[in-house]
Amino acid sequence: MDLSTNPSTLINKMIRLYCIEDRIFSGFLYTVDPKTGNYVLFSQMNGKYQPTIVRCEVVERVEILGDEIPSELIKIFDSFTSVDKCSLNTSEEMQTTSSAIKTLTSDELSCRREKIIKLFSLNHLNEVSVNDREEVVIHNVVFIKPPYNIDCCSGKNMIILDRVKNLIGKLEEDRNNPVE
Repeated sequence: MDLSTNPSTLINKMIRLYCIEDRIFSGFLYTVDPKTGNYVLFSQMNGKYQPTIVRCEVVERVEILGDEIPSELIKIFDSFTSVDKCSLNTSEEMQTTSSAIKTLTSDELSCRREKIIKLFSLNHLNEVSVNDREEVVIHNVVFIKPPYNIDCCSGKNMIILDRVKNLIGKLEEDRNNPVE
């Protein structure tokens, strides 16, 4: 396979990486780090699936071996993703004396979404888009649902997911502790 092909199209496929110095790595591709391009493979060793990280610089050729991923491995991959729990932050709750949760207007959600997208751009997360479900999508591996807080983040690339959550957390801290 041509190395110019987007490696994220190979996610969840059984692949073989032919590397420099005649090294060969085979396994199911869990993810490709969007920043470094490194491959994260899972292969079975001694009856257990183990991860292997292969630096993109050493890969000379990629071969697709199969498309069918074992159910056991799907469970492992799914366990890495965050819980799909999305709630308003406590600072946005209880806007009245009743215990009702404030619902954000579409303008407030749009403003919040734009602030997050700008924050990501300033922090070199450039492949950011909004899908038809109004989710912010980063490198096609991390998704943030409205109302765009930490609890609304999910994804399969733990490196990017953690970075996104940290950035959103800093944005929340800045909002809760304004400079006087």
